[in-house]
Amino acid sequence: MAFEASFSYQQYGTSTLVLTDSSTGVDATITERRVYPYLYDESTIGSDGEIIPQGEGTPYIVWDISDSTLTLTNILTRDWALNINVIWVTATPDPDSTYEYEILTCFTAYTWVFVGQLTTEQYARYPYIINDNKASR
Repeated sequence: MAFEASFSYQQYGTSTLVLTDSSTGVDATITERRVYPYLYDESTIGSDGEIIPQGEGTPYIVWDISDSTLTLTNILTRDWALNINVIWVTATPDPDSTYEYEILTCFTAYTWVFVGQLTTEQYARYPYIINDNKASR
């Protein structure tokens, strides 16, 4: 069966991101997986949340080929729109043997935490408005 590259992601809390390899098929020549979390300006986010400008440093995070999941803690330091690109690297130089899958997504956990805090503060400041049953009649 031919190899079909795929992965999914899940955000936990505000800053933890878990990637899960959901690829199907087999290619024995795959030696490495690389994760490129691209920002809008083509810079990437490193495994500890630092911004790596385009053309500087290692722009990818190595995902051990023997692990089906990759947990990146403290990678999201704010709400980002990310283009998460995963490349399965093979030992052969043939371009047809390199596999790639990408997901463009927007993370909003920090925004929801902020909205929740505002709402809670609003309820605490004006409890008589929240408890006013006459307003709905």
